[in-house]
This record gives sequence, structure tokens and C-alpha cells, in this order.
Amino acid sequence: MSNRCTVVYQNLSDNSASDVVVLLRNTRANAVFAPPIAWQVLRNWGERTFHKFVHTADPQVKVVWEGGIVTTDAVEGTIYALEEGEGQPALVRTDGVAANEIVLLNELHSPGVEIALFRDGKPTMMQRDVPYGTRVEFGLESTIWVALANGGLEEGETLTRDVTSLQFTPIDLTGLSSLTFGLYGSRETAYTFRTISKTIQAPDYFARRKLAMPRSAFGIPQ
Repeated sequence: MSNRCTVVYQNLSDNSASDVVVLLRNTRANAVFAPPIAWQVLRNWGERTFHKFVHTADPQVKVVWEGGIVTTDAVEGTIYALEEGEGQPALVRTDGVAANEIVLLNELHSPGVEIALFRDGKPTMMQRDVPYGTRVEFGLESTIWVALANGGLEEGETLTRDVTSLQFTPIDLTGLSSLTFGLYGSRETAYTFRTISKTIQAPDYFARRKLAMPRSAFGIPQ
């Protein structure tokens, strides 16, 4: 399962030209039919550039079609069906899947159906022109992929082959509440991304203890 993690980026190199593109990989998708998109684009304002964003615990699903739009907070390990209704079509929770997946079934007879997954209010994965009866799978992982990119990329933009062929560095957020990474290097040497610091997510000891204690401990009759 994904976890909420605050991510901080610092430019500690002499690179003052390249932005940083951050993407989340769909481990269940064919890149030909569902190419990755730019989740975050961290603009380069020169040395000591600083950015902060949040990898939210639970994503949001957004479905758009000709004449309508519907959104819902999604839970990992769940199948949702986009169903026709008497009024507005709705996303209905139907079944369960693996903990690191979200699946959507398009049962809407409409052209131009677009299904997207959002985190931190921004699209992370998307599949366009989804036909009726199609099953769209989003495979999730708690890893961000970062790379240097030129050319004025915009957040939410589908990445071209030129961009996806860049050298992406994986940064694992599993079990972390915060992480800071930086860009190091110079024109004379290679630029590299490195983790600067990270904070492990604290277990919820108090909740566990409260559940384990008898009702009488809180002055409540058994």
C-alpha cells in the first residue's frame, strides 16, 4: 500500500538550465497504449532551487467523456465500474484485487472516455479513448522516477519517446513520511540524483495500545 510522503528537491549542482521531471510508473500498463505522463515538473531557477510536493497515500480517479465528468477517492486493491445510471453515470466499487492495483471497468456507452489517476491534485497515469467493456489497470508502486529534461515540459503532458529514453533515477518512498533528494555534479562531471535525508513513518503505537486495552481501562463498564 502507498503511504503519504512529503518530498523535497534541492538543486545542489551548477546546472541552471534543466528542469526535473517526476513520474509515477504504471506497472500494469503497456507504454504504447498508456504512455507515462509528467506528474511533477520542477522548474530550474538556478543553484539552490527548492521544491516540495506530496506523494499522497490514496489517489483519486477522474473519468471524462463527451458530456460528463466524475471523480472519486480511490482505495488501492479495489475494482471500480463506470456504470450508466438514471442520471449521472457513477463509479461504483465492485470487487477487490491485489493491494498495489486499482482497476476500472468502462461500462459506459460513450465515445472519448478518458480515465486518469491523480495524486497531490495532479494526474499521474492516464488512458485515453477507452472503449466500452474495457478493463483499465493501474499498477502502483511507492517509487518516484526523476530525470533532467529540457524543452519546457508541462505537468500532465504525455511524455514522448525522447523523454522516456532519458536516464531516470528511481527513488523509493516505501515506509517514509518525508524524503529530501538533490541534484549533484557539474558541467565537467556527470549530474546525479542522491537522497539527502529521509524520515521513516512512525508506527501507530497509540492506536494499537488503545485497541488492546480493555474497556474498563477507560472507565467504561464491561
